[in-house]
Amino acid sequence: MANPENHEMEEPETKRGKKADCQQSNFLNRLFGENSNRSCQDRIIISISNPVYQAWKIVVVMICIFSSYMYALIAAFGIPEKGSTMSNLDIIFEVIFSLDIIVQFLLEFKPEDQYNKVRDLTEIAKRYLKTRFIWDIIPLIPFKTFFAEAPQSKLSYVVKIIRIMKGYHLLSPNTFMRQVKMVFNSRLERIIKNDPQLAEDMHIDNNNIMHILMISYFFKTFKLVIIILTVSYFMGMFWYVYCDLTLIENPVDQDVGFKKHFELEKYTDNENAIIMTYYAFTTLSTVGFGDYHPRSNAERGICAFILLIGVAIFSYIMGNFIEILISIQDLNNDFDEGESLSKWFGLIKRFNSSRSIPLDLKLKIEEYFDYRWINDKNQAVSTEEDIKLLNQLPPSVQRKIYSDFLFEQFIKNFKKFFDFPKENPNKNEEDIKIDYAFYTWNDVQYQNFMINILKSLEPRQFGRREVIYVELDEVNEILFIEKGQYDIGYEVNKTEKFKLRLGSNTVIGAFNICFNKRQIFIHRTHTYCSGYSIRKSKWKQIMDESPEFFSILKRKVLYEYITKIRKPIMQFKQNDIDHYDTRADFQQVLALRNYDENELSNLISDELDQKGDVNNEMKRIEKLEKQIDRFSRHIIKEIEMFENTLEAIALADQREELQGIEYNFDI
Repeated sequence: MANPENHEMEEPETKRGKKADCQQSNFLNRLFGENSNRSCQDRIIISISNPVYQAWKIVVVMICIFSSYMYALIAAFGIPEKGSTMSNLDIIFEVIFSLDIIVQFLLEFKPEDQYNKVRDLTEIAKRYLKTRFIWDIIPLIPFKTFFAEAPQSKLSYVVKIIRIMKGYHLLSPNTFMRQVKMVFNSRLERIIKNDPQLAEDMHIDNNNIMHILMISYFFKTFKLVIIILTVSYFMGMFWYVYCDLTLIENPVDQDVGFKKHFELEKYTDNENAIIMTYYAFTTLSTVGFGDYHPRSNAERGICAFILLIGVAIFSYIMGNFIEILISIQDLNNDFDEGESLSKWFGLIKRFNSSRSIPLDLKLKIEEYFDYRWINDKNQAVSTEEDIKLLNQLPPSVQRKIYSDFLFEQFIKNFKKFFDFPKENPNKNEEDIKIDYAFYTWNDVQYQNFMINILKSLEPRQFGRREVIYVELDEVNEILFIEKGQYDIGYEVNKTEKFKLRLGSNTVIGAFNICFNKRQIFIHRTHTYCSGYSIRKSKWKQIMDESPEFFSILKRKVLYEYITKIRKPIMQFKQNDIDHYDTRADFQQVLALRNYDENELSNLISDELDQKGDVNNEMKRIEKLEKQIDRFSRHIIKEIEMFENTLEAIALADQREELQGIEYNFDI
């Protein structure tokens, strides 16, 4: 039977033990940021996103890099004395690396083929033992103790240099740029939180794309410099070790050796490290100033091999460096194919009996292409790589690239032109017009239609008082004038008269292309004009693909053309013709007259009756005719096969050997 007094004494002990365990668990919880409600085993697992671990990881990586340089120095110049700074650092580093191995056994991981993180100690240990454990434990083996009496025991530190592979993970551009983007993203989140309107400003690079790209190029350049210096440093240390191992006590003149000839014993270890790095750098780069050079035959053989390696290393490094410079140069350069244009001029000259193209025409062509190369926004998605990258984006993002970024101003300027109502055009006037009765970018059909329009835009400009169209010109493009003013007029008795002036955000040639009509008025710029154009062939292709928008657009274009251009201009023109007809000094008035008086009325009636889309109607008829033709040919072929079968049966019945045989056809 248990003693009650002992039981009373053990109970406080148990409570104190549980309290101590809770305190330790709370300490670990505060250190690693884990939930206190989890089990004890789960609480000791370290999260890969824990800030303390992230700081620890950076410290370990930096120590890996620094210690590798120190171990190379020790392998070349000897083990430091106990109590020295380098010896103490060696001990501290070994302790840190030992702790890091323990941390790796407690660190959760996320498998590549799974979404959830693994927090089981057994699975963590298995994974670590199969991956990096061997590379972490080998440098911790005390080889210097095992070979303490060996004459070259310092070479045991060469094994520890393998930690540099773990350290140079920090120089990965992807890892570095991921951290940089996190910094800029946090800054952008603060901007959005403090000033939402500033976040929507399209004129300010809130994402700092250019800064991020320049930082990326700078880091890649910095990485190449670090690689050059590191390779030179370790090659120099290797060269010193090799010279030390091949040193001959009583050499002949030709085998005196690098170390003895240049009296490196009189310099300190740090000075010798600088000399060796300098010599390795000049040798690898094949510069070779000659102040330091191999002295023995064995050293010359190794040096020849190093020269071969140096050519390959520096060729690779310089190739990457040149690519970085080209990328930086192309980053701010405008798209320019001037060289190709010059070759084209030369090709034309060769096929024109060595006669050059007229200078005025050449200047106009060059001016057109210079303006196009600078202002063509579709060049942002022009190459095959750009198109592949764009197609990988979600449709909503593709839409925003065109509507909210590249052509935002164009869409605002010509919003009325591309506004298409959804309601039935024949509905009663008493019906209420609702706000959402127009197509928007959320409608897939309208979105595809507008993106095709934007992809077809080509930048155009016209100088002051430049003639755009004259009477009876064939219209081969629709012009969208964003800036500038132009005049519209006519010609009477060889005299041009301009009666109407239009300006920004207007369209030229839409009526003529939609209805296949020639230009009957003169269009001439009053000031410098700039904007975009769509070629007739491309416009027709888009409209054939979107007949539901084409019919609406034709009615809108027809109304705008009649009310704002044709009716007022023709009234002015008729007044001038009547005026000249009444004058006795003019026997005949020379002017382009409206011979077909019923042309407009016919167009209007056709559009109101929804019969104006002749092209689409004809295409639909042709398509039906083709289908009927294919179907009729198929029927004729089946009939011929049936007739041939009947003839074969009739011939078989007439044969004597088949007389009296009954045929049973299971249908």
